[in-house]
Amino acid sequence: MDPDVDASPFNTTVLNDHDLLFGGVREVQGENRANGRQWARLVELFRRQPATEGNFATTAREWVVVKVTEAWGLSDGDAGRELNVALFLAEHLPEVLDMCVSGALDRRRAMTITEILRHRLDDPGAWHRVRERLVPYLRKHLRTDEETGVELVGCTITQLRNKLNYETRILRPADADFEEAHAARRVRAVELEDGTGYLGIGSTVDDLRLARHPLHLAAKARRAAGDERTVEQLMADLAMDLIIGRGDDVPVPGYARPIINVTVSMETLAGIADDPGRLSGGTVIPAVLARAIALKEGATWYRMLTDPVGDLVTLSTTSYQPTAPIWRYVVADQPTCAHPGCDRPSTVCELHHRIEWPVGPTDTENLQPLCKLHHKTKHGRAERPDLDWELGLAS
Repeated sequence: MDPDVDASPFNTTVLNDHDLLFGGVREVQGENRANGRQWARLVELFRRQPATEGNFATTAREWVVVKVTEAWGLSDGDAGRELNVALFLAEHLPEVLDMCVSGALDRRRAMTITEILRHRLDDPGAWHRVRERLVPYLRKHLRTDEETGVELVGCTITQLRNKLNYETRILRPADADFEEAHAARRVRAVELEDGTGYLGIGSTVDDLRLARHPLHLAAKARRAAGDERTVEQLMADLAMDLIIGRGDDVPVPGYARPIINVTVSMETLAGIADDPGRLSGGTVIPAVLARAIALKEGATWYRMLTDPVGDLVTLSTTSYQPTAPIWRYVVADQPTCAHPGCDRPSTVCELHHRIEWPVGPTDTENLQPLCKLHHKTKHGRAERPDLDWELGLAS
């Protein structure tokens, strides 16, 4: 029997809260490592299989798929897909495969990387250029849990997809794709067999955010006034009421004007380059849409100063409250809530001092965006350390 396999019954009732939580961290690493090692096995098996000739000629790939389906219980299709991913990582992204083998990177993130690169770019040179930007990004998001010593990549799937979208769109601009998709916008009604349905309206992402924001605020106001419907139900009902012309107008609070924050280079705005832009939250938009938003009535644009490598120059103030330029820099540099696993756009977050003020300064390096929930729990943990353990993360 494999000495690494514990065959004894797993009894969670004898574990304390600490062991339940941090034992899970080790198991996440173990699952990641097992998956990475399977990919490494596939690569080595492929390298060892000679292609045969004759009436029953068989390629190395076919040999591996047949053997793996017999030994691992996979279908031919699943075995082939696993082999394709493993070979792509080994040849074009060896550092990513190494992170999987070490247990730092999970299967879902690795699959996201391979799917986007393989389907959007078909040039090995382009894959290499993305690799040069992607590997440092993953290493930047490596976090070590001080309790267990486990290293895990901490960016969310959405953040990773936004990074990949940005880097691939530099090499393959999406302006033509955007214009084609925008020209095909329509309203689509889907009627389901249970008597409900959905109404879909095609538009640009900035208009979708503008439309959702007042609906969300109005739904929350109705909910606070005693309406028993959920916020999502109220948003759906209010939207239908507006379109049909039924009932009262949607009561929109006076502060309902949303902030559509776009970060884009001056070269793109001037039409010299076609690099994509980023909305708050990290959503990547094509250059043509970024320029269109810039030309909308009432749009206000601010210049961000960067150093020679493209990092924003640090701004600071002596007061506790950050200035407007500091806020703009923070939300441009950190597009989402800083809490691991949270993708809430930084434009709707609160700014938190990493090192408590006045010991820590109010500057763009010491401030981070935290959504209301994670900002509250951050301070709550400091007040009641007996109730919870905050993960000790070291860069």
